[in-house]
Amino acid sequence: MSRRQLLQELLASTRQSGLGGQPRAPASLPRRRTTSETPTCSSCHNFSTSLPLRSAQVRSVNELPDRTFPRYLQSTKPGSSLLSLHWPRPPRNLLLVQKLYAPDVTESVIKFAKHIRTDYPDVNLVVEPRIAAVIRNHLPFPIYISDSRSNTAGKIDVIATFGGDGTVLRAASLFKLHGSVPPILSFSMGTLGFLGEWNFSEYRKAWREMYMSGSDVASVQDAAVPIDNGRDERMAANTPADVAGWERLRGKSLGVGRASKILLRHRLKADIFDRSGDNINHQVSDTLAHQHKSSIAGTQEPSPSLRAINEISVHRGSHPHLAIVDIYQNGHFLTETIADGILISTPTGSTAYSLSAGGPIVHPLVKSLLITPISPCSLSFRSLVLPLDTKVTLRMSPKNRGRELDLNIDGKRCAGVLPGSEIRVEGEFVGRAGPGEEWHGGPEQYSLLQYYSEILDDVDAKDKAGFDRSITDYWGRMLAYQLINATNGGPGFTYSSIANDPDFSSGKNPLPLIVADGRAPGQKIIASNSTIYEFTPWEFGSFDPSLQGFVPLQYVGSNFTNGSIPDNQKCIVGFDNAGFIMGTSSSLFNQIIMYIKDGNSRYVPEDIPKFVVDALTTFLNALGDESNDIADWTPNPFKGWNTARNPSANETRLTLVDGGEDLQNVPYHPHLFRERRVDVVFSIDSSADTDSSWPDGASAIATYERSLQSSVANGTGFPAVPGKDTFVNLGLNSRPAFFGCDSSNLTAPSPLIVYIPNYPYIYESNISTFQMAIKSDERDAIVQNGWAVATQLNSTRDPDWAVCVGCAMLARSFERTRTAVPDKCRQCFANYCWNGTLDETKPAPYVPSLYGKPILSKSSGAAGQELSAMMTTVGLVVMAVTAFNL
Repeated sequence: MSRRQLLQELLASTRQSGLGGQPRAPASLPRRRTTSETPTCSSCHNFSTSLPLRSAQVRSVNELPDRTFPRYLQSTKPGSSLLSLHWPRPPRNLLLVQKLYAPDVTESVIKFAKHIRTDYPDVNLVVEPRIAAVIRNHLPFPIYISDSRSNTAGKIDVIATFGGDGTVLRAASLFKLHGSVPPILSFSMGTLGFLGEWNFSEYRKAWREMYMSGSDVASVQDAAVPIDNGRDERMAANTPADVAGWERLRGKSLGVGRASKILLRHRLKADIFDRSGDNINHQVSDTLAHQHKSSIAGTQEPSPSLRAINEISVHRGSHPHLAIVDIYQNGHFLTETIADGILISTPTGSTAYSLSAGGPIVHPLVKSLLITPISPCSLSFRSLVLPLDTKVTLRMSPKNRGRELDLNIDGKRCAGVLPGSEIRVEGEFVGRAGPGEEWHGGPEQYSLLQYYSEILDDVDAKDKAGFDRSITDYWGRMLAYQLINATNGGPGFTYSSIANDPDFSSGKNPLPLIVADGRAPGQKIIASNSTIYEFTPWEFGSFDPSLQGFVPLQYVGSNFTNGSIPDNQKCIVGFDNAGFIMGTSSSLFNQIIMYIKDGNSRYVPEDIPKFVVDALTTFLNALGDESNDIADWTPNPFKGWNTARNPSANETRLTLVDGGEDLQNVPYHPHLFRERRVDVVFSIDSSADTDSSWPDGASAIATYERSLQSSVANGTGFPAVPGKDTFVNLGLNSRPAFFGCDSSNLTAPSPLIVYIPNYPYIYESNISTFQMAIKSDERDAIVQNGWAVATQLNSTRDPDWAVCVGCAMLARSFERTRTAVPDKCRQCFANYCWNGTLDETKPAPYVPSLYGKPILSKSSGAAGQELSAMMTTVGLVVMAVTAFNL
């Protein structure tokens, strides 16, 4: 095969390099270069005239073992900014990325691949399809291919690049949807080589040092006898079989004290939104587009962010008119730029396109991002260097008059963006939890350091604004990260803002009601003496006689006096943080914060940064034990209100607790008032009442008993329910039951209660209240069992269940309109309505058995990915470029 034929084969395999777009300037990096030994013309000639070898078998990357994550340790060398790379076991999956249209480079890749296969037979070689089409005929062994539809990010341990800086960017772009990039071993074989640390002539040494980094074969072999329980689980997996690859290279280990050096680089992450506010990342990514088309309607998860190692740019493209872009910094308008375009760059990208546009050079380790206009029509706006955590929004101005602007990520055009569209950009985090500890990075796979730092900062901001803090502030922020679909859990998202949502205001979305109990620190409350507060998007307060008043939720945080804000006081907005309200209603979980303080590893991840524990310990010691489970709503919005009956009328402080602390774990109360005209309540009881953590009706009993107390009932009614023993003995806690079917027997108007208890249809979903870490397969099993509970296993337990649900919804309407009850409904009521029978004998221990075929055993759940209500998953590296300066 001639060089021309090889080039034509390359051209036939692909029509674009994936790195087109704007030219870039070199990126600076500490370098090590030796005398070049690039293949000579004669060596190329020898390659091109050689006969093709037996074609390699091409396999899918999905067949490979899962990715091995290395550790990055702070260098012990004083003043060193590089980190040490430590593999817990030999890397197994190597991705090769090469410069296109370069026969010399292709020859080198084939040479490197053969070396790896010969000397490192346990290493699997992975290439892109366009490269596989060229080199497969020259390799006599299997290779693996990756594409946009395969799980490449979950398989690749390390990357080797052959080319210039553009090839390194290409390699990083393959992980642009993921929170971490594997270590990159780069060979400088392109036009620019500032990110290429090695000359290809040193490929044997370079790969060996990467492969052996941080290993000590002898010590690893010795460690295989007893394993310290305190060691990292990944390190504990290093059995002799795991280190077989290292064993073959005995005598060549660098030793634990001589590890390869790593420079972690920040990336940018971006999300694109259309003028309607919808995320359209799937329109600029082939992978996301495929996932979007494959998703079932209505089940699509939020698209992951896109990432760049150099820059994200908006450019006027081929249009003759200048681009007009509005720039926002942390939600505040910064400026309008009229220019050829605008760049947001990383420190790495500061020596690329940004530099040619007049931007400054920023050291790679400086936590920052740059905003640089491209040929601006203004002398007043020049490049800005901002903190890494700055949130920058580029909004395409309507003044562009419908013109589409080009969006480029690392020089590659991704899409056109129309006026009204937004590009929201922020920097990824790279850092360590403390001196001598491991480094982590990535916003999607959050580092613990950044996660907890942001939570502490958010709560500190409330303190600096002059408001009292409580543990619930921390718990609420943790909840928000899990439950609010917004960047960083929407720290500025208020509950009252729901009222402004068009779908909500038009009645298309349901009314969310959240409840909490009023309780002073240290006070014990029960159902009969609690004041039940409720939150709606409009107001906050209680119908109970002990308060009987509401205030506009939007203005909570203002100094109310007797129901109004005095003229000399300011109106405060933003206090009704949605996470804080959800945290208030679930403040029983404040106990998890206490576990962090006490280091209780049963419920709390072990690797929480020490500074977080120290900060919370200091705060809790100042707070006092009696305030551990309260949410502080100071200033009291009901000060001076209903002084005759309101226990907090003379208090400046209002403290609330978990809405279930008065035993009403299911929040029936807001639905019992006549004004709301509720006909039926479907209640899902997942309480852990019995010794085996299944419900026994205790919540419904507590609400019923409260309704009998005239001093607090305030006209509410609740149908009669039996005691807990009857619930268990009659099986009312193991299947749906209707209460209050005949309203003529009620002493006060009440909706019909459809009681649906948690039950193990296909999975034992009775997990502990404080089980904060849940495996992904167990999570899915719990959700599927919940579906089985609601549908009675898709009506297999009762074929008429769907009909009976409809009958329950119409029951009160039948009575109001004096409509004859259909026979089918009569049959349903006979089957499900409690008829007053009692059996208060002591029941046997309640241990229900699975009704259907189990979908997952409790033990098998441990094999899944761990999800935690306390944190997002931890990313290990953002961008790693090796520089073996030993």
